[in-house]
Amino acid sequence: MNARNSYLISHAFRNYLWASLVSSAVMQLTVTVDAIILGHYVGSDALSAISLVMPLTMLVSAISTLIGVGPAIMASKAIGNRQFAKVNMVFTSAVFQAVIIGGCIGVACWQFADRIASLLGGNGHLLAYLTDYLQVLPWCFGFTILVSSLVSLVEADGQPQLVTKALLVGGVCHVCSEVLCVGYLDMGIRGAAYAMLVNSLLVILVFALCMRRQGVSYRWQWPKKNIMNVTLAGLKEGTPMLVNELMYSLMLFWLNGLIGASLGDQGLFQWVICIQILMLVLVVVDGAEGAVLSIGGMLIGEKDGKGFYMLIRQLVILIAGLVAVIVLVVCCFPDGVAGIFSEGIAMPAEWPAVARIFSLMLVPHALSLFLRSYFQVMDRRWWSVLFSSLQTLFMVAGVWAVSHGAPSWVWWSFPLSAFLLLAVQSGIIAYLRMKRGGGQLLVLDNEEHEVVELSVGYETKPVVDAIGQVCEFLERRAVNGVAVMAVNICCEELMLNIVRHQSHKHHPYMDLRVAVGGGKVSLALKDAGRPFNPVLQSHDFNLEDSDVSLGLALVNSVCTTLSHKYMYGQNVVFAEFQSERIE
Repeated sequence: MNARNSYLISHAFRNYLWASLVSSAVMQLTVTVDAIILGHYVGSDALSAISLVMPLTMLVSAISTLIGVGPAIMASKAIGNRQFAKVNMVFTSAVFQAVIIGGCIGVACWQFADRIASLLGGNGHLLAYLTDYLQVLPWCFGFTILVSSLVSLVEADGQPQLVTKALLVGGVCHVCSEVLCVGYLDMGIRGAAYAMLVNSLLVILVFALCMRRQGVSYRWQWPKKNIMNVTLAGLKEGTPMLVNELMYSLMLFWLNGLIGASLGDQGLFQWVICIQILMLVLVVVDGAEGAVLSIGGMLIGEKDGKGFYMLIRQLVILIAGLVAVIVLVVCCFPDGVAGIFSEGIAMPAEWPAVARIFSLMLVPHALSLFLRSYFQVMDRRWWSVLFSSLQTLFMVAGVWAVSHGAPSWVWWSFPLSAFLLLAVQSGIIAYLRMKRGGGQLLVLDNEEHEVVELSVGYETKPVVDAIGQVCEFLERRAVNGVAVMAVNICCEELMLNIVRHQSHKHHPYMDLRVAVGGGKVSLALKDAGRPFNPVLQSHDFNLEDSDVSLGLALVNSVCTTLSHKYMYGQNVVFAEFQSERIE
């Protein structure tokens, strides 16, 4: 018999990660092609104008994070806890927030487009480009914020492939419409904004068409009285992520000034290359953060603390491993890395040493960033904000101190600050665990429940052994015979169906979790085979079809509640048994 292992947790994460990486690649490729088209048909001034608009688009992106991430965390926990009425309310609230707030921002920016163009630094001939662009761009804001919210919500629902398909459709149509508007209709920089609008509308359309399909949890419902409470809860949940993004932007802004003041233009140029390397690290961290907020939130909703910490360990190993590869590449090929971002420009002689010193900070820096979302998903929001604030404080203070005392050692301040910060954060976590008596930081409201958790092989004997172990567990907890028999029937039928009908060559384990407490028995069964829903509707109870139908009908009859969801490439079945069955 196998104890619980991390196979299915790793499978879920890989399923999420690959879809997330493809989605990121699609978005980045769309931006790159967008720049190529503008540069080819309009000129470099158009690219400069779009660069000047970046502070405004970054502000809108931060607001999208506030509106989208909070509801997504709430939705993932509610899905894990099977609170589907709450899921629908969160979805409705998030859509309302995105439309109303995004619309208000868009109208305000359009109304004051000329003034905003001046504030963004437009002057001379660039002012005309900026003003022209800002006549159309604000109308995209409401839709782009809605797209960001839907992406977060759909990923939290365990459908990252749907996000990839929607973004791919939007990206292809974005490029085609931009070629049409800019290249053939000669709309200039406005054509780029129209293409962005087409992109957002098509992504929303794809989501809307797929929202009613089986497997998607979200259903639109008209707002009820408590929608304001749900909205405020979502904003509260998303505020730490907004603060974290703003703190990181502020940190980079201050470091720009310190590096420029201490090392001059040459040092600032090297710092620009270092930032590009840092952006690659952030891609890894963003993928890990998305996984912990979506998959981790679902596991917390299921009250699966062991699974949550398995996920955390997998993510920490992944972050450290991938970032270590980036460090190795930078250390071995510093000139080659610089050439990617500065083709044709001679790098200073000290650049290889600078690159190698700076790369030493990347692994601890990535892990420190990840700890923000670790605390966020556990509802320790202020710890998340504190860790983000400490990161800004340590980095800025370290560079400031060294630049004033020994400017030639400035680059060493980055790894020293990063390792010191990670040590402080680890000390804080150790202290918090010590306060809990050395236990884990995650506190679940059913920790008094008694649980048996097993990873079971795709063969008959392991299944029979697992069922026997579950029945012994229930009998030791004074669960009466009727309830034990019901759990036995449910486990036997569902697990043997998986063994008989699923391909097990590449899916060696299914996870079984049975908990006793709160006056009920709860069962969760997960497998990574093909989608199969064992929940029968009333018109499906045709016992003459096959033995499988008879078995599934029996399962449906002995369970108080039975639900199924296919998410992150896995079948997830939940069952509960009547409280009066338990002594």
